[in-house]
Amino acid sequence: MTSRKLHNITRFDYGRTRGWWVRIRRRGKRYAAFFSDAPNGGTRAALDLAVHQRDKWLDKLPELQPKTSRPCACGCGRRVKHRHPSGRLARFIPGHRAAPAKRSRPAASRAKAKKPAARARKKSRRARR
Repeated sequence: MTSRKLHNITRFDYGRTRGWWVRIRRRGKRYAAFFSDAPNGGTRAALDLAVHQRDKWLDKLPELQPKTSRPCACGCGRRVKHRHPSGRLARFIPGHRAAPAKRSRPAASRAKAKKPAARARKKSRRARR
């Protein structure tokens, strides 16, 4: 069996369940069917039925569309549609800077935050005594 013959088909052997699972996804819809070995006359016959079902679905469903964009690698959430001369999609948006580095609080702000925390610790120590 070639890998092309088993495209979109997976062997399922778990517990007492044995068979072939056909799964295809097109335009957000999922198509799935399971062909069990026992009722379909054995492993080979179940595989032939799975291949037939897969071919039937592929003839009926639209072709896969190539991806035209990907998320920007900097994490900004925008989509990259720029292509390199090699034809591959770019990782960053042209002219777009990387995400700003996360900065810690300024020293004065950290000091303000420490005071209420110190008071709360003192209160809890007094309450325990």
